Amino acid sequence: MTQFSFDPFVIDDNANNNISGRGGTIASSGRVTSRTSRKNPGTTTTATTTTGSTLHSTSNSIPTNTTSKLPARLNVSLVLHEEVSSTASMESNNESSTTSKLEIEGKVVARIESSNANDNTPFCLVVSGSMISLANIKYSDHATLLGDDDRTHDNSTTAAKDLRCKVHIPKSELAGCEILSYNSNTRTQNMPMLVQSKMAVKSTTCRMSIQIRSNLSNKGDISNLTIIVAIPNTLRGETVHVTRGKQGVWDATKRIVTWKIGTLPHGESCLVSAEAEVSSTVANLMLEPQYDAKKVIKEKVRCPVLVRCSSEVDQVSDLRLSAVALPDVPTNIARVNQVTSYRILHRV
Repeated sequence: MTQFSFDPFVIDDNANNNISGRGGTIASSGRVTSRTSRKNPGTTTTATTTTGSTLHSTSNSIPTNTTSKLPARLNVSLVLHEEVSSTASMESNNESSTTSKLEIEGKVVARIESSNANDNTPFCLVVSGSMISLANIKYSDHATLLGDDDRTHDNSTTAAKDLRCKVHIPKSELAGCEILSYNSNTRTQNMPMLVQSKMAVKSTTCRMSIQIRSNLSNKGDISNLTIIVAIPNTLRGETVHVTRGKQGVWDATKRIVTWKIGTLPHGESCLVSAEAEVSSTVANLMLEPQYDAKKVIKEKVRCPVLVRCSSEVDQVSDLRLSAVALPDVPTNIARVNQVTSYRILHRV
């Protein structure tokens, strides 16, 4: 029988040789020594001295890479601006009801702040609102319409379908870029301001009064408000006099009176007026017994009113914007900041 100077079945805790066994693997390393049996000189016995061991459970192995990639964090800024030209018109069956015919040209600009240092993750822009069915929308190279544009484009639409587009803005566009533009012709009674003009005559003097009221549904003030009244030839230019509104200035060359009001606070109103003598021709008509003086003024003296104003917090159309994650692109949209503005040229 071979004699061992150590017990080969005792494994030192520091062994590092690999010994396979049921339920685990023992990794160990050490030195290998050879001994020659005294009883059998021709027999060589090999023994291993272990210096360390490590036990790994094959049934509960731990993967080497457990870190998953987190979705990109996005801060989206959407800016909507509208240029509006509108004309007031009275309803044929109701003179007290005034609607405005609108021509709107708008654009949407988007800017992205992304946690991805290499590229901006795309997102989905949702456009909604009742006026969307009448709008002609053009998409830039940074926006792609998702699905078909199956809007009806008629006034019978009661529930307009939302539009969705994929927006991808390059990292190089630090200041943002335009993603879509639109134009629309429509009518509305919900203008940001209400404009009322009135003509009154006393003897041969005609007074023109214009009142501007800020709509209570506005989010903020009306800015850069300017009121312009054109004086027709049926009024004597040399007799024009501003009676209310210290900002009023008469321009004899252009035959206009201009009031630069500036800011009109939310929900408030302003009143301006001017007067002038009627021309000799109109004065003679007013003296004729078969003519009514008020009717003569209404037919012969017409002073068109032009109102210019703007806002940095409101819009004229009812288009609404929202940013959401695309279904197939993991994205964390942390914040969406929206800014709306308009500039109006309104005729009465």
